[in-house]
Amino acid sequence: MSVSFRSIEEFAVIVGLLLSVASTAFASVSCTITLSNSEGSTSEAVSVSNANYDSVSVLLPSGYGTGLPYSIFSKGSGKSTSDSGKLSESISVRGGGKSGDINANVETRSGAFAWSKEVKMGPDPETSLAVISGVSNGNLIASYSNSNSKVEKEVQTQNSKYRDNTLITPSLVSTAGSGASQNEIGNGFKSLLTAENLDKKAVMNANLIERSADEGADNKWTDKIQLTPESASMDQSLTVLSNNKCRLEYDQSSLGQILAGMTFTPYNRWTGSPTYETQKVPTGDQFPLSILIRPRMEEEPAYYDFKTLSMSSKWPS
Repeated sequence: MSVSFRSIEEFAVIVGLLLSVASTAFASVSCTITLSNSEGSTSEAVSVSNANYDSVSVLLPSGYGTGLPYSIFSKGSGKSTSDSGKLSESISVRGGGKSGDINANVETRSGAFAWSKEVKMGPDPETSLAVISGVSNGNLIASYSNSNSKVEKEVQTQNSKYRDNTLITPSLVSTAGSGASQNEIGNGFKSLLTAENLDKKAVMNANLIERSADEGADNKWTDKIQLTPESASMDQSLTVLSNNKCRLEYDQSSLGQILAGMTFTPYNRWTGSPTYETQKVPTGDQFPLSILIRPRMEEEPAYYDFKTLSMSSKWPS
């Protein structure tokens, strides 16, 4: 893009800003940037630990004849530089008769994360923040929010890996994650998901532990949350799978080598009171799911079995 200037005064009202932030081990770095003109304003606050971040911003006077659909533009991206890092990013936009705030906080142990943001100020402001994170035999603590909604995630993995993809805009919080075991013995995970939207706060909890020291099965799990000003949905599932070395047998003694279960508790967002009793999967006396692992004998044909638990909630219903 080329722009011609008719006077030095005209040149003076075009501002370009290049920002580079780098955090080394055991050090945290933060900065705040505010840009404004008569059309609106944007403000960004970034804090990182063991991560790098680069951003470019352009500020023009509103109505300037560049032919561009915006007078403030900002774009940036960053990524962690260690397997243990932290990110805190907040963006606020005011203009075009609209206002919106979006936020992301991520902390990994034995993991990594990357993120990108884009802000456009014009008659119809646009703001987005995308975050990818993952852990392997480690922990993830994350929260994502806008002015209407909030999602919190706490995931612990044991001999397992997990990956999360999130998009935040002023009108949407969308996050989806997936995990899988990495070893056949002693794998497991704990997942605690919280979603706040409209008048409801919902908590989903999924756990799987494998106690076998001789032979193990495989597992995988997924989660998905979509929050908008009009509706919300939460989905989570976990699956236990046999492999070519073992077979699965179900028992009701809760003494199996694999124990798995899921719970769901809804609350009134404003009072904190439960709206109904905690729901469990499996239900009743079958909770938690108890699975015996039996090694497959050499003469036995390969036999693959699986068991899936799932929960889903939408509101308003």
